[in-house]
Amino acid sequence: MTLESIPLYKGTILTIDDTPDNLHLLTEMLSAQGYKIRIIPNGRLALKSIANNPPDLILLDIIMPDMDGYQVCQQLKASPKTQNIPVIFLSGLNETFDKVKAFEVGGVDYITKPFQVQEVLARVESQLRLQRLQKQLTEQNIQLQQEIQERQQVEIALSESEKKYRHLVEASQDLIWSINQDGTYTFVNPIVHHLYGYSPEEMLGRSFTEFLSPERREADINLFERLLQGQSVFQYETTHLTKAGEPIQLLLNAIAVVDDQGQVVGITGTASDITERQQAQEALRLSEIRYRELVEFQEQVLVCRWKPDTTLTFVNQSYCRFFAKSQTELIGTKYVDLLPDFIEDQISDFVKLLVNHECPETSEHIMISHQGKLHWFKWKDQPILDEQGQVIEVQSFGIDITTRKQAEEKLRLSEENLAQAQRIAHIGNWEFDVITNQIIWSAELFRIFGLEPNHTEPTYQQLLDFIHPDDCSEFEETVKQAIEQGLCYELDFQIVPKNRTTVRHLEVRIEPIFDQHHRVIKLFGTALDITQRQKAETALRQSEARERERAHQLQRTLEELKRTQSQLVQTAKMSSLGQMIAGIAHEINNPVSFIVGNLTIGRQYFNDLLRLINIYQETYPNPSSSIQDIAEAIDLQFIQEDWHKLLNSIQEGSERIHQIILSLKNFSRLDEADLKSVDIHQGIDSTLFILQHRLKSPGNRQEIQVIKEYGQLPPVTCYANQLNQVFMNILVNALDAIESHSSPGVIRISTEVADAHQQPPPKNGNQQTDVVIIRITDNGIGISEEVQPQIFDPFFTTKPVGSGTGLGLSISYQIIVEKHQGQLSCLSTPGEGTTFMIEIPIKPRSQQPRKISLNDMDLAKEIS
Repeated sequence: MTLESIPLYKGTILTIDDTPDNLHLLTEMLSAQGYKIRIIPNGRLALKSIANNPPDLILLDIIMPDMDGYQVCQQLKASPKTQNIPVIFLSGLNETFDKVKAFEVGGVDYITKPFQVQEVLARVESQLRLQRLQKQLTEQNIQLQQEIQERQQVEIALSESEKKYRHLVEASQDLIWSINQDGTYTFVNPIVHHLYGYSPEEMLGRSFTEFLSPERREADINLFERLLQGQSVFQYETTHLTKAGEPIQLLLNAIAVVDDQGQVVGITGTASDITERQQAQEALRLSEIRYRELVEFQEQVLVCRWKPDTTLTFVNQSYCRFFAKSQTELIGTKYVDLLPDFIEDQISDFVKLLVNHECPETSEHIMISHQGKLHWFKWKDQPILDEQGQVIEVQSFGIDITTRKQAEEKLRLSEENLAQAQRIAHIGNWEFDVITNQIIWSAELFRIFGLEPNHTEPTYQQLLDFIHPDDCSEFEETVKQAIEQGLCYELDFQIVPKNRTTVRHLEVRIEPIFDQHHRVIKLFGTALDITQRQKAETALRQSEARERERAHQLQRTLEELKRTQSQLVQTAKMSSLGQMIAGIAHEINNPVSFIVGNLTIGRQYFNDLLRLINIYQETYPNPSSSIQDIAEAIDLQFIQEDWHKLLNSIQEGSERIHQIILSLKNFSRLDEADLKSVDIHQGIDSTLFILQHRLKSPGNRQEIQVIKEYGQLPPVTCYANQLNQVFMNILVNALDAIESHSSPGVIRISTEVADAHQQPPPKNGNQQTDVVIIRITDNGIGISEEVQPQIFDPFFTTKPVGSGTGLGLSISYQIIVEKHQGQLSCLSTPGEGTTFMIEIPIKPRSQQPRKISLNDMDLAKEIS
């Protein structure tokens, strides 16, 4: 690269734009032309950078996230240090009003995106050239002012008399003033009355800050502080307030006054009234704006000028094309005649108000094109005033906003439909700004929270006050996680709406919104009122609970019916068996009694006959041969010896039959259906006597041994026949278990009396008393742990089909627990044996048997 190929440095350009592509293009384009480029992506950083290192020119975008271009330009123009830096707006906004606003805030030029490279370079070069010329002019003016000041100082120093000096000061058309270090006026010349409306006496002794305008107050105070530091200020423009409170534009020149030691003791200077010049500049600026609107943007807007009576004095080509008429045809006509009839009166009233300065200068209304189509236009009306402030002409700029209006109408209808849908579905949407903590609600969400839709959105803290205390911490934690993790969440919580006591349930969905750096800047979500659904679910759960309880009640009723049925069956069975046994015992008892009663007589008769035979043998020692033959044939000697044995055997058999009859009657006890004091041991013995045929096992099997370990028992008040039934059921099960086992069978029966205070309280909660404990233990096959919990259930049996009904132990349990208020328990070890323990009180406790209620019977009928 040669020295000739290196572009010369032309100045520093600061580009403020949040679009990387635009920044990259401008940097390459301007750097190639020799400019030094600085890039800043947002307005706030730009203001800090400009304050520290001002550039020669600024290219400024309008639409930026934190601070738009208009605001940046306004702050630049408000600062004396940066107000002279030229600002060129570079934006994609193409509407007239955006461009007008750009010039109003201080922009020197406006370039529309997409831009042409040569156009940008030309405008940049032009503005930098103007900037350099202005700097040169400012330097020359400063130099000139310095020369004037030096000349004035020489003239003052050479002045021979104070009179001449005062004459010059008092005759000056510029305000000459002096203030001390405190900012208090110490001198003003008479012209102050013309400028401010105050007499010199009214000004003296007052602080200069009393006359500052609010807009320039801070800048003017900063200027005063710089002057106290020894600086000088020339051609400084500011605004003060007159005695009437009206603004006055001043051009100030000021220097610090020092004493012989060089210490600043005050400030003196001049002030020129430049109000008229400022007005002229403003008029020139407005003229330039009108020129630009008419010349540069005439293809995009309708432009016209009209007199207060609406007579057109100028129209642009766009205006002519819209109505398909020439300028000659339009100029001289009244523009209200071109409007639809239904808005003519409205526009006429608007014109009157506009001419009288009584309405805003912006309006929107319908116009009809030459094709007969309706178009919406937004008009900017700018009155042109004469020297007396009267409107002599109005210049109007119209932009077709039909597309925007149609979009607004569609948006309005869409929003109405959305609001209606949310109202029907009872669902609202919300948005939470993470940075500002601002919350935006839909109308339906206000109604859900018991607020009017026109109510101000609550703050985040106020929102937390609505949430039920039980759910508040969970809600805060969920929002925190959604912001920190950037994840979507769903949660249900309760709220207490304003002026309501009923708690409402909401189902909320949260979705984060990210910026270009993937940071969560907002949370968006929906809130669905699920109060009715929660009530329905609660009612359903309650209904299910009631149905479950109903099912449990049905189950209990069924079990009760099964137990009752099994008890009835067994009772009927045992009753029939008892009646049959009693009948058999009664029928057998008569012939047995007959046999037993005649044995004594038969024994006596036989003894008599034997004595007779003995006498015959003694009297006739030699019987005949026939008698001897018969005696030998019948073995008379044997009969005499065996007869007593025969009678003894008959006697023993009769007694045995009598004992069996007594055992059968004792077991059946048909005459003892009610409570009665009985001997428990007698009932056990009767049961064992009946089961003797089972104890004496046939074949090679050994006889089952019964070991009785009876204690001293008092008479026990009980239902004897039912208690015998329990003994029978348990002993039969013991015999069945032993017969299924190969070892010698042993049944051990023990009884004892236990003190109630040494026993655990009964499960049924009745008052304790002394109890009789009966243990029946066998060494049979035993019962497995899985089966033990079910052995007292009705119809449960481990025996083969046809070998058992499954009712014996169930009925036994009812007889012991329900009839006798006792306990029946089982302890078994598989392969070793089983022990059944019966505990019944010696005296019965007061307890009514359970009855099946009518409701239970109804449920039973439903099942059947």
